[in-house]
Amino acid sequence: MDASKNLSVQFNKRELKSNKSLLNSDVLYWHYVVPIIAIACTVVMWPILSASNDLFPTGVDTLGHLTKVEYLAERWRHLQFSDWFPEWYMGSTLVQYYPPLSKWVGAFIQLLTGNIMMTFKVFTWVSLFLGGLFTAQLAKKLGGDVVVGINAALLYSLSHYTLSSVFIDGTLGRALSLPLYPLLLAQMINLCEKPCTRNWLYSCIYMALLAMTHAMHAYIQFAGVVLFCMIWRLKLPLYWKRLILIAEAALTGIALTGFWAVPGVFQWETPGVPWPLPRGAESMLTVDFFLNPGSPYFYYFFLTLLGALLGFLFYKDRFIWLGLVVVWVVTTSLTLGPKNPIYLLLPLGEKSLVPLRFLHAADLPAAILVSFFAQGVARVFTGWFKDPDIKKSLGIVPAIVIVIIIIVSSPLVPLNPPSDYARLRFLIDAVPTTGKNPFEKGRLTAELPHSGGEMAFFPVKYGFNTSIGWNIEGTVHSYTLVNHNIAYHEGYYQYMLRNWYLWNTRAVVLDRGYDFLQSMSDYLYLNDWSYLAQNEDAVVVTTDHPSTYFMKLHSDVLVIGRSSY
Repeated sequence: MDASKNLSVQFNKRELKSNKSLLNSDVLYWHYVVPIIAIACTVVMWPILSASNDLFPTGVDTLGHLTKVEYLAERWRHLQFSDWFPEWYMGSTLVQYYPPLSKWVGAFIQLLTGNIMMTFKVFTWVSLFLGGLFTAQLAKKLGGDVVVGINAALLYSLSHYTLSSVFIDGTLGRALSLPLYPLLLAQMINLCEKPCTRNWLYSCIYMALLAMTHAMHAYIQFAGVVLFCMIWRLKLPLYWKRLILIAEAALTGIALTGFWAVPGVFQWETPGVPWPLPRGAESMLTVDFFLNPGSPYFYYFFLTLLGALLGFLFYKDRFIWLGLVVVWVVTTSLTLGPKNPIYLLLPLGEKSLVPLRFLHAADLPAAILVSFFAQGVARVFTGWFKDPDIKKSLGIVPAIVIVIIIIVSSPLVPLNPPSDYARLRFLIDAVPTTGKNPFEKGRLTAELPHSGGEMAFFPVKYGFNTSIGWNIEGTVHSYTLVNHNIAYHEGYYQYMLRNWYLWNTRAVVLDRGYDFLQSMSDYLYLNDWSYLAQNEDAVVVTTDHPSTYFMKLHSDVLVIGRSSY
């Protein structure tokens, strides 16, 4: 009896010790992962995080997004829940034509901070941190250890294209989609492994959230998720039923976002499906981008290629390796755009996609492939040594290699530093503010070769309506703006002047580098425009004419039909 009791006690102790070991292993994993990712994000973002909150972010589109974030937060502060933004053209929506989640999350942060620069810091840092955290979780799920999780997290969250998109291009929707991509992939894997109501609902919710961050990134990243699941599930029974289950979850998630997506897709309120500028649609890569030693992707590409070719040696589950390789190869090749015949087969490929952005889908499998490969090589190398202390010391080699890759290939230095926009604000300050409200003041616009969201943010902040063509895919006036941009580059300023009058524009900021500024001066003078102020960057011209009634447009042909927008 005593022997049986002692045996039971020993068994319970052994089981408790095993559970504690398992618990400690899991706790230690996140004990290392969380602080390292947090420190890495802080170091990379330090030029922005350490900047004064009296400055403003300088990404191309950043302040354009933040204009609506600040406006929405101000409405919420007064318990006004409208989705209408009246200061842009004849008014535009906050919810339709452009996914609303980044606006909602940004507005919530703005309510807490009350400062747009602080909102930008919190929004971007948390996005990068969560992106790394969920990537580490995915790597752990796929069989990686602590080093693999940390490396994959750093490579994904701090990749060259991610930092460029978020801080240089100013795509806040991309920042928000960063954590949702690995989260959705991990959840779809859960749904494949264990089809149940709970996993199905989570998959729907994550897909809906991804679709509401940025429609194009949702399209591109979900393609990566589907490709991986199609390969990985080959080993599971009921293959087609599992595929159908994933498709149902994804379609249901997208259907939940129909309140903003459907009007645009079915052309109920717009002249067509929202589409990017032709120059954006032509943004694609060449083979030289990956093979040129001077390219920021050169080292990363070859390490990923090694991971793809030799990585099967380091995976317990070869289907995981094969799925990652297929996703990386396909999405990377799609960055070549129409040069890749497969791209021409994609729905909406030529109308609504920017080929370059397929790098967003390729970054995740690349990060995991490189991390598993580096760790596998390190294990082979440390296997030559019997001393456990030496093995542990050499085990950090992959982490060092990954850090070097990030430093070499990521645009740490070119991250746009914040600015006070003093020169631009000086020009806007010179515009008369005699009207009682923004509409009576007339609109303020700009013709600048490299203008960004600042020409949406500051005019509104100074109490003007604005008619700058920022974020062209988010307005019902898409065709008009495309034609205006064509006129801008072709020097057809008569057409541009007509548009200014059409939008009740009373003041225009003209860049000094504008090719036909000098030849345009006489034309502006003949139409009663006058100069208000100037500096080394631009000049401001103004007029009292309120509409097109005061302008004669000399045309030989009247075009009627779709092309006349």
